[in-house]
Amino acid sequence: MKINDIRTSEIYFGNRALSEAEHVIRTLGKRALVVTGRNSADESGAYPDIAGLLERNGISHVRYSGVRENPSVSSCFEGAELGRAEGCDFVIAAGGGSAIDAGKAAAFYLANPGSAREEIFNVTGDHSRPSPLLAVPTTAGTGSEANRYSVLTEDGGAKKHTYKTGYSYPSVSVVCPRYTYSMPEKYSLSTALDAFAHSIESYLSPKSTEQSREYALSSASAIWDVLKDWPGPLNEEDREKLSRSAMYAGAAIDVTGTGFPHPMGYGLTLGYGVPHGSACALFEDAFIRYNMITKEGRRLLGEFCGSLNVSPEELGDRLMRLPGVELHIGQDTAEELISRVEAASNFRNSPYILSRGEMSDIYKRLFK
Repeated sequence: MKINDIRTSEIYFGNRALSEAEHVIRTLGKRALVVTGRNSADESGAYPDIAGLLERNGISHVRYSGVRENPSVSSCFEGAELGRAEGCDFVIAAGGGSAIDAGKAAAFYLANPGSAREEIFNVTGDHSRPSPLLAVPTTAGTGSEANRYSVLTEDGGAKKHTYKTGYSYPSVSVVCPRYTYSMPEKYSLSTALDAFAHSIESYLSPKSTEQSREYALSSASAIWDVLKDWPGPLNEEDREKLSRSAMYAGAAIDVTGTGFPHPMGYGLTLGYGVPHGSACALFEDAFIRYNMITKEGRRLLGEFCGSLNVSPEELGDRLMRLPGVELHIGQDTAEELISRVEAASNFRNSPYILSRGEMSDIYKRLFK
C-alpha cells in the first residue's frame, strides 16, 4: 500500500511493500551500495529480499555492513568510499534507525566525492544533491524513513550532530512490519518508546502544525495501546501498529524536531549503553512536569493525555519506569554530560525552557 499523506518521500507500507515498490526501485540506478548493520538486515529477512529483488531486475550491488549503533561520521564516509570505488550510483539502507541515518549520510558523500567528512553538517548550494536512497527499516522507532534527519556521532564518540537538508529524505521508503518480527523484546520496547517520545515532543513544539499534531496524536494513541500493558508478547497486529506509528511520528518530527529528552538522553546512550528510546523515556516525566508549569503546556498536555485517557502525571511516571534502567551518575559527570548538549535547540522546542540548574536537578533526581 502506497502512503499518500506523508509528502517527505514515496512510502510503501505493508508486508508486501517491497514487491509493490519494485517498479520504482528499479529506476533508482544500476548498481547499489547496500548499507546495513551486522545482523538485523539478515535476521529480519530484509537483506535476502532486497538481494533477490535486485537480482531479478538486473541491478548489481555491493554491501557495506560496517554500521553500528549511533553511527560515526567516519563509518558513513567509509561506506560511501566503498560505493564510489565499486561504481555504485544509488544507496539502499536496510536496518534500524542507525542504518538508515548512515545511508542518508552515505548518499551525500557518494554524490560529493570531494567533500571532507565534516562538510555534511554545513551543506551549501555548492554541494550536489545526495544519490538516490531506498530506506527499508527493520525496527519501529526512529521514523527516519519519513524524515530528513540523519543523527551521526562525532569521531571519538562524545557528541551527536544532525545532518539535514531539503534533499536528505529517502527517495523511496519501504515499511514492512514483517521485518520487525525478529527484534528482541528489549529493543522492541526501546524503539516504541522512541516513537512515543517523538509524538509527545512534537505535539508540544511551538513549530507544530495541525497536520503534525494529527500525526503525533494518532501515533501516540496506537503506541500507548501497546505500552500501557507492557510487558506482553507482541503479535502481528501490534507489530503493524508500531511500524505505522513510528513512521507517522517520524513525519511529525520532520515538521517540528524533538524536545529536550533527546539531547539529554544522548549521554546515557553514548556513555552508558542505554538504548536510545529508553534513554529518552527516562526524561519524559521531567518534560511533562516542567511543561505543566506553563499555561500552553497544560493546554497541550491536556489534549494529548486526554486522547490517551491518562493523566499527565500517570503518563510521565509510566514512561520513566518502563525502561527499567537504574544508574548512578555523579554530579561532576552529570555536569559534563549537560555541557555537551545544553546549547541544542531542542531545549527551546517546548513551552517551558529549562535553565542549566534545572537540567542539573533532573540528573540529581533520576541518577542519585
